[in-house]
Amino acid sequence: MDFTKEQISEVLCKQAERENGLQDLMEIMIESMMVADRREYLREDGLRGDKGNGNRVGHT
Repeated sequence: MDFTKEQISEVLCKQAERENGLQDLMEIMIESMMVADRREYLREDGLRGDKGNGNRVGHT
């Protein structure tokens, strides 16, 4: 879905007016940034086989 800035602003303002609204917005924004950062990290060249699950190739 594509929303205009005005539509996004309206939704954010309505959410911010709710009880704990600002806290919820901050939580959503931080989580979204972390997911985007992780996706970008996994897309970098040389990391194509990296699934981000902590498994590493052992050195023998």
